[in-house]
Amino acid sequence: MMPAGEYALVATLISDGSEIGGFLMNYTLSEDLDGKDLHIYLPSDPAYADMNEVQKSGAMVALESVLKKCGLGPVSATQANNFNGCMVKYNEI
Repeated sequence: MMPAGEYALVATLISDGSEIGGFLMNYTLSEDLDGKDLHIYLPSDPAYADMNEVQKSGAMVALESVLKKCGLGPVSATQANNFNGCMVKYNEI
């Protein structure tokens, strides 16, 4: 069980031993998750593996913004069904 409260969430997506995306965000859980699901969506960026740590930090914030613009969270109490992708321009994040 995860109690209601304020959380700092950090997630990294790893493929074949390389980091390829992630997010960093504050999240407020308004009620306990007793028996409920919390869905985590992890974004990726093809250039992420070649970034330095400072660039990765900026990319994590940008990727989290992309997911929000696409209506995916990145953390949600509901599951995304039939997601067909979305386009977000750099000036929108």
